[in-house]
Amino acid sequence: MTAIVLCGLLALQIMLISGCTAKRTAVETMLQELNSSLQSVQQQSVDAEAASIQASQAEAASIQASQAEAASIQASQAEAASIQASQAEAASIQASQAEAASIQASQAEAASIQASQAEAASIQASQQQSAQVSQGVTSQPPEGHEGPWVGGRTVYLTFDDGPSYLTPQVLDILDRYQIKATFFVTYTEKPEIVPYYNEIVKRGHTIAIHTASHEYEQIYSSMDAFIADFEKIYNYVRDLTGVSCQLYRFPGGSTTNLNLGIREQIKAWLEQRGIIYHDWNVVNGDGATVTADEAYHNVVDNIVQRTHPVVLMHDGVKKETTVEALPRIIETLQSWGFTFAPLDPSVEPIRQGINW
Repeated sequence: MTAIVLCGLLALQIMLISGCTAKRTAVETMLQELNSSLQSVQQQSVDAEAASIQASQAEAASIQASQAEAASIQASQAEAASIQASQAEAASIQASQAEAASIQASQAEAASIQASQAEAASIQASQQQSAQVSQGVTSQPPEGHEGPWVGGRTVYLTFDDGPSYLTPQVLDILDRYQIKATFFVTYTEKPEIVPYYNEIVKRGHTIAIHTASHEYEQIYSSMDAFIADFEKIYNYVRDLTGVSCQLYRFPGGSTTNLNLGIREQIKAWLEQRGIIYHDWNVVNGDGATVTADEAYHNVVDNIVQRTHPVVLMHDGVKKETTVEALPRIIETLQSWGFTFAPLDPSVEPIRQGINW
């Protein structure tokens, strides 16, 4: 547009130079109009450029605003991420605290269980002590026998005249206290009793020979009678159990008027056979009729003076009071520090009149 106006002005100037006065006036007027148009065009151009600049500035401001808004959004997002991280950390802390609380609760529960177990053990001990007191079981040796006399002392429980219907009860009591004993057996063919020979061996006790018939006059009537009685029970036990017995107990004891005539011959014969005979030095008295309480006191009141106590009891017919007294005897001797063992060939034998 500006170029057109300039061209028009140039043409008019040429006409002024070459034209008349009248035309000049007209031309001047046209020039003025053209100058006005030119100024108007220039102003429009300036205005347009200014507007364009303003538009560019507005656009730049808009871009800056958008960038600022984007920066604000990023900042918000960063802040939100920071908040989430803090929340996650707080959740982790809470989880750790919950785990710690759970561990503490478990420890407290375990401590409570231990306390309960300790209390139960205490109650059980008190009940056992009360039961022992009520049954007459004493926790201390009789007066005059206090001191370390029980240290290392072993007591040997022995049972004569079995097996019988009472033998399983005796075996069960010994099992309950984890004690091994010695059974000097007699001869029986009763079907309900015969299995008990093997049961004695099976449960780890010593099975030994007592007598076949337990008839004193017959057994000690002669050496032949004695040997016949011995061989009958010896072979019977060996056939039933597979055990060749090495221990023997004289019916009535090794020193009795009943065997006076052949006593030394019997001892020599036993020694020749490799058989060791054992007597006893403590009795529960059940060779006669005794109560359970009497059987108990006969043992515990007389065992303290024995350095090598071998206790005589019976698991034969009608010896129920022995079975009744046996747990009390064991518990008392255990509380005094005694240990228990079965007889075997290595144990020094007790002999009547020698080391009684």
